[in-house]
Amino acid sequence: MPVDSSREVTRMFYAGIDIAKRKHEVSIIDTEGRALSQSLSFTNDREGSDRLLALFERLSISPQELVIGMEATGHYWLSLYSWLLEKGYDVKVINPIQSDAFRRLSIRKTKNDSKDSLVIAQLMRFGEYSTTRLSEENIHALKQLSRYRLSLVEECGNCKRRVIALLDQVFPEYETLFSDTFGTTSKELLLNCPTPEDMLTISSRKLTTLLTKTSKGRFRDEKANQIRKTASNSFGVTFSRDAFSFQIRQLIEQITFLEKQTEELEKKIAALLRKTNTVITTIPGIGETIGALPASSSHSQAWMPPFTSPESFQGPRGEYPNGAHPISAGRSGWPLPEPSFVIRFSPNITRASKSGGNII
Repeated sequence: MPVDSSREVTRMFYAGIDIAKRKHEVSIIDTEGRALSQSLSFTNDREGSDRLLALFERLSISPQELVIGMEATGHYWLSLYSWLLEKGYDVKVINPIQSDAFRRLSIRKTKNDSKDSLVIAQLMRFGEYSTTRLSEENIHALKQLSRYRLSLVEECGNCKRRVIALLDQVFPEYETLFSDTFGTTSKELLLNCPTPEDMLTISSRKLTTLLTKTSKGRFRDEKANQIRKTASNSFGVTFSRDAFSFQIRQLIEQITFLEKQTEELEKKIAALLRKTNTVITTIPGIGETIGALPASSSHSQAWMPPFTSPESFQGPRGEYPNGAHPISAGRSGWPLPEPSFVIRFSPNITRASKSGGNII
């Protein structure tokens, strides 16, 4: 009886890679779940990747016969992932929560890297996983720059809090002089005259010129007289003046530098966001800088749908139509990850999505 070639079963193998910073661990199994060899530990560099490829060749496994799974552990998987793609391999990146759920079904009780890689390989074999949606280059860059901006804003805020703490000691009345201690005029004044003594030492003419020029004519003689009067009646610390003055000057310089960096960064973020054609900025109150956070995060989460319609904004806030979560619907009920904090910051998202507002 002739063999129906259309019914021939193509052999398949499954590799699980346990990702770490310096070294990875790989285990390979067949369709029956049998390990083809002992697990291999290889370094996270070119030499280690070549060892991995040599293992595949030694086992006579072609890229078409292999499904490789790895966890999205920090950023350590990116280099290996991109290298394997270039070699033509089918690579699935999964959320660690999924492998953790599968791992709890096993009887082992201790941590073991080789067995962790085997768990990932078994997960690939059963197919009960949802792959992480990998973002395009612009979205990845947007995510990186948005997170960098958060760090700059936090660093600038820390500097401002330190300035306030110093002023509370050396010039506690200063907060009454300007509506914004870190406005342009106030920063320039503190840069040149960080203590009450400095403000009394500078001549009235120079002080008035400084204020008028920096404020573009808003502050003149009256503000200069107010500053000098307040400084003369200040009840702050009078010792270690040089130390206070030095710290305030340097902190103001840092704040100015960080604000300039943040301004340049926000322009870059806005340009990238416009390239993605995202609809997030059509929500009232969401600009390009703030909108870049949820827009970039939505493209990097496997369980989160892209923001392309009113309904797609409901899921990240815990509101899924008909209770159909994108990762659990039709599956075995994996534990669901908690939405990133940047997706939950604006009630306008939910209001706009429920009302079918102007976001499409």
